[in-house]
Amino acid sequence: MPLRGWPIENYINLTEKLLVDNEIFIILIGTREQATSGIIITEKIRNSRIIDSIGKTSVNELIDLFNVSSLLISHDSGATNLASLTNIHILVMFGLETPELYAPLTDRKVVLYANLACSPCVSAYNHRRSVCNDNICMKAITVDKVYSLARKYLSLGEIIR
Repeated sequence: MPLRGWPIENYINLTEKLLVDNEIFIILIGTREQATSGIIITEKIRNSRIIDSIGKTSVNELIDLFNVSSLLISHDSGATNLASLTNIHILVMFGLETPELYAPLTDRKVVLYANLACSPCVSAYNHRRSVCNDNICMKAITVDKVYSLARKYLSLGEIIR
């Protein structure tokens, strides 16, 4: 569901900010259907510390990846729930659905949710259909907010809530 995602421009901006630190590596994950996003990000930024694994990993490989990584930054997806089975910290962005029901079941998560009057607009009650065509709920989550939380975790060893 494309509306669930954070704008690709935001991921590009966040990646550029994070890569200022020479010790940070970015591994892009997602489904095969999202492969174009990885191409766009890697062609825009062109940095050897970005590894495009979109559509190239199995569930077992993702679990291994989460076990050796420090932080997962993602919009609401199956990956965030899978990551909760490991020790990785998770920054998860919600918009169309409610984190009250679908947030990863771990204490190592931070939920970013704009909590707009129109959110959540997708649920089991409306068969996961929405009349929304502009996910302002996801656009309201700023790159600076995500970056600030990511830096706190990556610099201090744990996320300060």
